[in-house]
Amino acid sequence: MAKNAVVMEGIFYEINGIKILEDINLTIKENDFLAIIGPNGGGKSTLLKIIMGLLKPQKGTVKVFGHLPHESLHKIGYLPQITHFETDFPINVFETVLMGRYHGPLHNYSKDDEKSVLKSLQNVNMLDYKEQQIGELSGGQLQRVLIARALTREPQILLLDEPTASIDPQMQKNFYELLSKLRNEMAVVMVSHDIGVVSSYVETIACLNRRLFSHGPVETAKKGLEEAYKCPIDLIAHGIPHRVLREH
Repeated sequence: MAKNAVVMEGIFYEINGIKILEDINLTIKENDFLAIIGPNGGGKSTLLKIIMGLLKPQKGTVKVFGHLPHESLHKIGYLPQITHFETDFPINVFETVLMGRYHGPLHNYSKDDEKSVLKSLQNVNMLDYKEQQIGELSGGQLQRVLIARALTREPQILLLDEPTASIDPQMQKNFYELLSKLRNEMAVVMVSHDIGVVSSYVETIACLNRRLFSHGPVETAKKGLEEAYKCPIDLIAHGIPHRVLREH
């Protein structure tokens, strides 16, 4: 039986009196592949930051592998939403990923750090590009490198915030297949707006718009999505041609 990776109970979070999250109860299992879906401003990125301990809720409890978030930070890999990346910075792929093993200004990188970088690059099929400058990579290749940087921490849960936002649609299929492979070694939690595509790959869907409208298998997500988006949704998963939004 799969153990719990994350347990959130009665989470409330607000800023200046404005409720961002309200009474969130969410359990994420080890090796789950979860998509958190909902409209802009619905609290999806905030939820990830609470799991990491970057934000502290006003009410409720969060446990990550049975401990407080800051005590389990070494078990979490994180890929934030990327709106801009300085690709002209003079650094290659290997050096970029090595930054994920940073131990502070008084500690040099070790042989184990370098081995972890090579393993992570191999996991995302980017080992052959280790000497290439990041400015020469495509959007999909860069995203793989940044995932490799998160993987060097050897996490037990990988959190991704809108990971396909800067990827060409033709590259997205390969990217989702990579995540499907990674979930054999860790839980994968992905914030996304791409309802139709992610439904073909993820195991479970959480529908979030300040409140959690549903959380469960893809096939049962339709009602929760309609409540979260406030409009009708047609959702057919697992590669069958589908229509995401019907006229409303």
